[in-house]
Amino acid sequence: MHGVRDAGPSRAAAPLPAGLQRVGILARAPALVRELGGDPGRAIEASGLDPATLAAPDATIGFRDAGRFLEACVAETACPAFGLLLGLKGSLDDLGMLGQLMRRAPSLAP
Repeated sequence: MHGVRDAGPSRAAAPLPAGLQRVGILARAPALVRELGGDPGRAIEASGLDPATLAAPDATIGFRDAGRFLEACVAETACPAFGLLLGLKGSLDDLGMLGQLMRRAPSLAP
């Protein structure tokens, strides 16, 4: 099974190693699978992820693991627009520290 690497209690913004991303918005995927009539457990199992991976938005996941999981969600729900629907459910919170900075920025203009 593919696991999760805990980001830990530190809020310091260290660069992620190549090939990794924050779990972030993927943590919302099981609820969307359920909403679309699928079983998130089957999607998680089919992708080979450890179920705990999606419980920690600040943890990291490999790009390939994330892709396998999204493909499994599409298959489980028979919804080719799954990624789009997941993106619509996102918020600045899903971006971690970047989202916090954006929320507090006086402007996003250059």
